[in-house]
Amino acid sequence: QGLVPDAICDAALKDINARIFELGSREGGGVVSAQHLETTPAIRNLLMSSGAWTVAQRLIGRGKVLPLQRAQIALRQPDMRLHPGMLPPHAPNGWQWHIDGMGQGKHSPFSLLIGITLSDVPRPNMGNFIVFPGSHGVLLPLVKEQVMQGSGLYSNEADQRKPDMGKGKQIIARKGDVVFAHQKLAHRGGPNASPNIRYKVYFRLSHVQHRQQVDTG
Repeated sequence: QGLVPDAICDAALKDINARIFELGSREGGGVVSAQHLETTPAIRNLLMSSGAWTVAQRLIGRGKVLPLQRAQIALRQPDMRLHPGMLPPHAPNGWQWHIDGMGQGKHSPFSLLIGITLSDVPRPNMGNFIVFPGSHGVLLPLVKEQVMQGSGLYSNEADQRKPDMGKGKQIIARKGDVVFAHQKLAHRGGPNASPNIRYKVYFRLSHVQHRQQVDTG
């Protein structure tokens, strides 16, 4: 909690808000991505100039992290169709999740997912990051087989053929809080029934020997 100081968060928010409408592109599901901001100093500092970088090196190995290439800026807008009282505090569909990369034919495109919160989400259904605890252990032996079959099933949130992972957990977070997740952890973005835009920045980091380890199984 609170790994990223307010000053660093505010600098990133200012960068995003000042330029988000210049070249912003909609990804779907209420998410807007700003690719033209992904490598600005203010965005990079969220990771590189905060305690999040220390934790990332502890998890991957000090001096073993490949240089940062880019970030994903994810803004989840309010859904005018929703009211907080309409929704349960958990993810209602156990099959509605994804893992990153399989839609591009890769079963292990990176080592560690890092999500930095830039706006408070003190209650469920505010565009919260949703995780399915322990799902990486279940999915790990299944993913490679899916890729060998040329399937992008596990990257398709809408496909009900995926394994049911039970009730997902909506992460309650404050500005500056950070989530560190296994690459194969099932996750999704939650519905936003609040009146506010949800701001989050994701980084995907890899070990220096990540590609060799993937190639050798």
